[in-house]
Amino acid sequence: MLHKRLLGIVLLLFLFLFPCVDIWLLLQLSRGLPFSSILILCGFTAVVGLWIIRIEDFSVWTLLETEIQNGRRPTEELLEAIIELICGISLLLPGFFSDAIGITLLFPLMRLWCMEKVFNYLEKYWNL
Repeated sequence: MLHKRLLGIVLLLFLFLFPCVDIWLLLQLSRGLPFSSILILCGFTAVVGLWIIRIEDFSVWTLLETEIQNGRRPTEELLEAIIELICGISLLLPGFFSDAIGITLLFPLMRLWCMEKVFNYLEKYWNL
């Protein structure tokens, strides 16, 4: 139970700190670049994120929940689809930090690293 509570605290902090860091980075970036450039950059990454989200359907999230609730380890393909969905969502959000996370998750080696961490977490705490 402690790891679930800790995960909840980390997610709550992430939801509050993430936008603050994003706004701070955008303000710092606005000092060196014109506002129109920042708007075009945010718009472009939002379009790319929307395109990725349309490719990866939200039903993969339901499939992941079903697999975990049934006590089965999710497949690599399903987990990669979830990571790509997270990539699209982070690109859709306006901000430099979220775009950096989304662009990083576009690289296959980074997705493999994330999958390895998730599988290790599932084995350690969920016995999957």
